[in-house]
Amino acid sequence: MAGTKAEQSTIGGSLPSELGLLTQLTLLSIRFNDLTGSLPSEFGLMSNLTAVKLRGNRLSGSLPTQLGLLNQLTLLRLFNNELTGLIPTELGLLSQLEILNLKRNDKLTGNIPSSLCDIPKINIDCVKITCSCDQCRC
Repeated sequence: MAGTKAEQSTIGGSLPSELGLLTQLTLLSIRFNDLTGSLPSEFGLMSNLTAVKLRGNRLSGSLPTQLGLLNQLTLLRLFNNELTGLIPTELGLLSQLEILNLKRNDKLTGNIPSSLCDIPKINIDCVKITCSCDQCRC
């Protein structure tokens, strides 16, 4: 129908820990919504995930160390959220990771684990983070 406009709605609330039960899931993409709360540690159970795209939400809290268990992960985009704390060294275990984007999470602190320096497309705000990687785009 010409001239009609589709309604756009957003998803709000927190991510349920039950997402961890979706062990066959390969892509999790919930971008530009109104998600709040922290990333559940149960994310580490989704062993087949290759891409996580949760940018443009209001996710807060620290990154769970269990993300380091996602050994198939090639893309992790969490930019433009409200994440806090240190970047877990366990992210350095993600040997398949090609893209890591944590920009616009102004409350992340500490050092970027040196094992992440091999990621060709690393993109992290370095406001409160020490980055010794040559390819850091700060």
